[in-house]
Parts: sequence; structure tokens; C-alpha cells
Amino acid sequence: MLPVPLPRTSTKKPGGFPFLVFLVLLIMVAVFSAAFYLAFIVSDYDVRWLPTILDPKNHKPPNPHETVNETNRIFDAEGNLIHEFHGDEDRIYVPLEQISEWARKAIIASEDVRFYYHKGFDMRATLRAFFKNVQTREASEGGSTITQQLARNMYLGTGKTLSNERTFTRKLKELLLARKIEQAYSKNEILEFYLNQVYFGSRAYGIESAAKRYFGISAKSLTLAQSSMLAGVLSSPSFNNPYDNLAEAKKAQKIVLEKMAKNGFITDVQMEKASKEKLNFQPYSIQLKAGDSLGYFIDYVKDELYDKLGEFPIKKGGLDIYTTINQDCQKYAVQAIDKVLGEAIKAGDFGKIQKDKLGVEQPQVALCAIDADTGQIQAMVGGRDYKNTQYNRCTALRQPGSSFKILVYSAALQHGVLSPSSLVRSSPISIGDWQPKEWFRGYFGTVTVKYALQESSNICAIRAALKVGLGNVVATAKKMGISTSKLLAVPSIAIGYVEVKPIEMASVGQTISNYGTHIPPIAIKRIENRKTGKTIDPAYVQPTRAIDEPTAYDMISMLKNVVERGTGMSAKVPGVPCAGKTGTTGSFRDGWFVGFTPEISASVYLGSDSREVDLSFVSNYGSKYSARIWKEFISMYSKGRKIKDWVDKNPDDYIRVRVCEETGLIANDTCPGYYMLVRKSKMPSEKCEIRHPKKIFVTICKETKLLANQYCPEKEKVEFELGKEPKKFCEVHKKPEDKKPEEQDKQTDEEKQSSGKDTQKPPTKKPSAEKPANGGKDTTPGTKPPIDKPNPEPQPQPEPEPQPEPEPEPQPEPEPRYFFVSPSQASASVGEFVRFDYVFNYEGVSWVTMYVDGVQVDTATSFPWSIVWAPRTAKTYNLLFILYNDAGGRVAEYSRSYTVYP
Repeated sequence: MLPVPLPRTSTKKPGGFPFLVFLVLLIMVAVFSAAFYLAFIVSDYDVRWLPTILDPKNHKPPNPHETVNETNRIFDAEGNLIHEFHGDEDRIYVPLEQISEWARKAIIASEDVRFYYHKGFDMRATLRAFFKNVQTREASEGGSTITQQLARNMYLGTGKTLSNERTFTRKLKELLLARKIEQAYSKNEILEFYLNQVYFGSRAYGIESAAKRYFGISAKSLTLAQSSMLAGVLSSPSFNNPYDNLAEAKKAQKIVLEKMAKNGFITDVQMEKASKEKLNFQPYSIQLKAGDSLGYFIDYVKDELYDKLGEFPIKKGGLDIYTTINQDCQKYAVQAIDKVLGEAIKAGDFGKIQKDKLGVEQPQVALCAIDADTGQIQAMVGGRDYKNTQYNRCTALRQPGSSFKILVYSAALQHGVLSPSSLVRSSPISIGDWQPKEWFRGYFGTVTVKYALQESSNICAIRAALKVGLGNVVATAKKMGISTSKLLAVPSIAIGYVEVKPIEMASVGQTISNYGTHIPPIAIKRIENRKTGKTIDPAYVQPTRAIDEPTAYDMISMLKNVVERGTGMSAKVPGVPCAGKTGTTGSFRDGWFVGFTPEISASVYLGSDSREVDLSFVSNYGSKYSARIWKEFISMYSKGRKIKDWVDKNPDDYIRVRVCEETGLIANDTCPGYYMLVRKSKMPSEKCEIRHPKKIFVTICKETKLLANQYCPEKEKVEFELGKEPKKFCEVHKKPEDKKPEEQDKQTDEEKQSSGKDTQKPPTKKPSAEKPANGGKDTTPGTKPPIDKPNPEPQPQPEPEPQPEPEPEPQPEPEPRYFFVSPSQASASVGEFVRFDYVFNYEGVSWVTMYVDGVQVDTATSFPWSIVWAPRTAKTYNLLFILYNDAGGRVAEYSRSYTVYP
């Protein structure tokens, strides 16, 4: 059916240029046209300076046993050789008759719709592209024909790369050679050469390899939908790759289909049907000579090479590519993943190892680490096993869950609508038909921004996003590193209902760690041509200011708090400044941890590739596996390093204030509050006027909740509002030796209460005995203090007459200056977070450290001195809490046991 007549389309557009601008453009076009017309004339008789055109049959992909181009080499950050490859990989040459007519039409419609009607150069297309690019002020459309592209990619460049030639000289050579190709070969031959030469991404060269790579079929079997997809990929093999960015690939496919319909290749009905057709992509599965550990990074580097240079320089070879990969970091990343997943698999966390319908093991994992100062990629692991799947999840789109809250609060602080001490409310909210919930069954109430991020409140993040503006959230995210993923300004973006790439989230961490300066991820330092000794593409990226330094420092402080006592506690590395955020999506399909130190930023993802693999039974919280992988990686990376903490670069911009924890205003002398560093411009302007009731601490019996006597087995100090504390002493627990022997074994507390009589002997007075709870006074009228002599049979005591409640006297033991509040549960289950809160009635405590079975697990450095612990094994633990002052001296300590059940 090729060629087909082209429909006439109007070229008139509304509006126009001013006359002077039009005149200048007209002159430029005239000069441009004359130059190329002269080139066409010259090409008829003088081509001595053009490269010799060989028989196209000899330009099939070279066979390594017959013709070997010079090898390209890839080096790591230290200059060690890590991989060698030739330019011509995975290409299968097929004649035009074995290429689907749909594929031919799609490529022609997309790349050169007038291919069968010009002689190598299309003036009409060139002018159209020229005027459109002038109007849009960007190079949005090209005017090169298929023949020109073939000349540029397959024949030009002998002795030097195109990037080293002047634009006019290069274009002139390209034009002359295109003319010669048109004179020597038929249109169908040129189309055949082109379809076998172009690069379709994912290391697939030529239409046949692309068909097999993406769809597992031959080129002759390609459908309209498949052909239009490949034609869309061709325009930008990296950005429009359906493996990494299906949304952009579909968008490019739609553009191709519209061009086909516009130019009469298909009907509108065919266009609509093809655009809606679901395509089944094959798993990305190829073999590399490089080890599995570096396979994902090498693929990433090669894709960047083709985007930067095109195919021809790589095909010719002789390139030394110096990359940023740190093999030690890469090893740490692999070991961290293997350790945590190995333990989980051994413990049976994932049940029987699952595989999806493509035979890929699930769940899968990704870890991408970026240097915080330079933006250089230090480690990249795109999956559990490169041999099993070469699909790189570091560049795959996944929902980030709550880890996206980093960007929400960054936007809110940057635009000045919130500060860490600002109050936000976690309470029921409706946004249209959407009623978002917290991640647990309940709400946090009114809390500070810092606390909301610490506890990963969904509602507070949504309110923050609405307050700063959804458009500002999207804009800030793009500035901080979410550069290629498509973000929609909708409320659900606040809790991660959007798709981003792990490498992008690692880049976000780099931005914050670098005090708000963003540097796009860098994989290639430089590319050197061994033939010329010249550097082809020095990798220099201009840093940009994404958020200001005060905002970045506030985010660092809050995200450090998340790791110290929030949901990211399981990522904490002792002795290393760490900051980060967990993320979990619905049905536990995706678990994230995005964290950073002053030196390195890393994102860890663990989840399933497809919805058919259910991870809900695993409870794949971001804190469960991803945070632990991050911790293992950072622990190995930081070993032997002296990592300095972040330094406040604007100390004069902050002031230390005590904030009321209930109102968020400056605290008065009665407020329960805590100290925070607040930017002067964001400091609360009002002082809390609420006179909070005074609190007192009393020791109560843990069982009866009454005032404890000296015989109560378990006591605890509890804070009460003055006047609401218990007034009665516990009467259940008595001196054990004063009971009858049979009563010690048989009588229960319930029997004592139901009998209405006190069966205990009157207390004996001994020199070494402590005072009873009532201070040693006998409250029974008409009796005398008992004497210290044996009394074989206890005598029944009369019922005490009602008396006014005695004032509790001080206990014999010295009053401690702190008290301990245990969790609401008396025990916990494996996988649950247990939180302990200390409250102090005096100043002077700087931090509280918790030890579990002698091992330090957490340290609280600010009020309310919350300690968070996630037990992993069912047993009874010995807990020790030690309080320290500013000088590092021990103020007090508290120990207890705690039982964890399966």
C-alpha cells in the first residue's frame, strides 16, 4: 500500500509575526535555501571529501568473527575497568518484505511523512519545523528526512564524532550524502537500511530486535498498536521507554497514531482502537558480560550514552566511559539486601518464594545511592537477581506512599505557610467524595508539624498540602528531583498516590542533605575518544537552588526526628547522623525508606512488580524491610568514617523558644511544652493564654490504682491534675506473714473484698520495719499500738468506723525527680511499635537512652522524651532507661521487664 497520496492540509494559522520579524526570517530562509540548493548542485560533481559509500549489504551489524570495531570500555569511579562492549549488539538484519507494513507506515508517519516524495531533503518539512521552533522558542520539531538520518547515523563521523564539527559543516555533509544515497538506492532499500539501523531503547537495534525485545515476536507480526508504540519509542529511546515510563510511551504512541490518521495511513476508527489496545510487554531479559552486581548500572549508563551521543559514535567504538559508580558502595548495597531479605526468607516471612507470570521472583527490591555533595550515583541495584530479570526498578515508576510527605512539608516550609512548631489537626476530613483516614484506627488530634511528620500522619500531610497549594507541592517536587515522573496536582498526592522513581527519591534526599541545592543524578563523569584523545562529553551539571537553606535545615531536623523516635526508628544507625522517611502503599504492595546522611542519600524500595503477587500477608511496612536494608547499607558505608553532623549555616536566623504542645503558641509557666529552634520569621507571635491546671505525681498500686502501701508488689508514679488524684490507700495487699497459711494459698482478692472483713493481723512494730502506708498511725478507734510478741491465732478485727480520708504522707523512699509511664498495653506483639514516654518535673535532663537486653536501641533528645521500640522476637525483655544531664552525667535510671507475644 506504500506509497500513499498525502492529504492536503491547511498551513494557515491564526495570528502572525510583526513585519520586521517576518522580513528577517524570510531573508534567513532565503540564504538557508540557497546554501542547500548550492550543496545539491555541488554534490553532482564534487564528493571527494565525502566518506566512501560502501554497498549497503556490507553494512549489516558487523560479525565479531569477521569485522570488529574498537571496543568501548566502562570504568568505575576509581578508574577500574568494569565492562567492555562493542557498539553493534543485539541486531538482526531483515529485508523489508519481513517487516510489518504497519511498522513501515508508523515509522514514515512519525519520522518523514513525505519520504516517498522528496529526493533526500524536504524543504517543506524543514521550513515547517523552522517556523514552529521559532514560534515555540524551542527545538520541538526536527526537519531531517529518513535519508538524512541514515546518512548521519550510519556513514558520517569517520575520524571524528559529529559533536566536534561545526553545525553548518555537519549539515552540509549530511545533505550531500543524503543526495548521493538517494541517487544510488531505491526508496525501499533506504527504508530497509533505516529500519535495521535505528535504536529502539533497551539495547535493541533495528526493528527485528525491538519486536523481539518488547513483544516477543518477529517484525513481520507487528500489529498497528505495537508498531505505533515502537515508533513512539524511536523519538526518545530512554524517556519513552515503556519499561521505565509507560505513561510517556503511551503518550508518544498516541502522537504517532494521530499522524498516521492525519496523513491517510489509517482511519480514525483504527486510531481509536489501537490507542486503547492493551499491550503485553515481555520481561526485559538479556545477558551481560559484566557481573550481576553492576548489570543494572551498566544498562543505565548505556542508555545515557545513546541519548547523549546517538548510535554512530558508540558503533564505531574507541570510547572510554568514566562513571561515578563506587564498587564498595555497590557491594554494601548488595550485601544489605541479601542480609535482610535472606533473614526474612529464612524466617518464612514471604512464605513460599513467589514468581509472577513472567517467571520473575517476587518481591523485588531496588536501592539507589547518590553522593549528597556531587549528585554522583554511588550504587545502583535494580533487582534481586540480574540473571533472573534485567528490569531496573531504580528507574521504574512506583507509588512512594508516605515518603512523598517529605516533599509536601518542604513546600509548606519553603512557602512560609507552616513551620515545625505550627499546629495541624489530625481529624476526620472530607474532600469531595474522598474521606482519607489515618494509617491506624484513630486520629492524632492537634499536633505540631514536627510531630505529624514523626508519626506519619496522613490527615496532617493532606491539610498541609491544601494549605500551601497543590500546584506549589508539584513545583517544589520537580525542583527537588522529581524531574521525569508525571505529577498531578490532586489532594491524594500528599500521601503518595502518585508514581515516582527510586532514583528520583534518592535525588530528593540529596537536595535536602545538600542544604537545598539540587544536582541531577550523574552516572557518567566524562567520555574520552581514544582515537582523538579528546573529551566528547564532560559531565558537568549546573546545581540549582531548589529550597532555601533554612527550609532545608528545618527538614533535616524533622527527618532526623523521624529516625530517632518516629516511624523510621528501625533505620537508625548509632553514631551516624541519619534522617529519612518511611513509605507504605495500600495492600502493602510497596514499602519505601528514603533517607540520607551528610555524605550520602539512598532510597530503598521493596515490593511486587505486579498486582497478581499479594504482599498483604507480609505487612510490608516501609519500616519493616526497606528501612532495615537502608540501615545495613549505611552501617557498612559509614564504618571507619567520621561523619560530621549537619551544621546550621544560618544560626542567627533561629531562636530557641518553648512552645505549648497544646496550642503551638509561646508557652507560659503552666503550659506543657518543649523547646524548639524556630526561624525568626516563623516564630509564633502570640503567647498561650490558657492557664493549664497544675499537675502532681503520686505513687499508686498498679493493680488497684489506689495509693500504694509498702506491700503493693508493683507501683508506678502517675501524673494527675491537682485535686483529681486518688485519696484512698490500697487495702488489698497486706503483709504476707500476717495471713493464715491456708489463706495465703486459697483466699483471693475477690474473696477479701466480698467478706467485708480484714483478715490480716495488726502490723507488728519492729525496729527495721518501714512505716506502713498511713505513716504508722492506727486508724481504728479505741485501740492501742500492737506489742511485739507472738500471737498464734489472729483475732478478728472490728469493722473500722468511717473516718475522714487521711492526707497521704510521704513514702519512706526518696521521691525521684522523674516518673515513667508504660505503654497502654501491658504487652505487645511482634511487629508492633511500643512507645514509652518520660515526663519530668524539673529542668536539666538532656537525653534519655533505652537499652534492651543490654543493647542500646533508641535515644530521645527532646521533650516529650519518647522512646520507640519495635520488638522482633516473642519473649520477655529486660528494659533499662538511663537519664543524662547536659554534662553527660547520669541523673537516674529505671528498669523493668516487658513481654512480647507472637
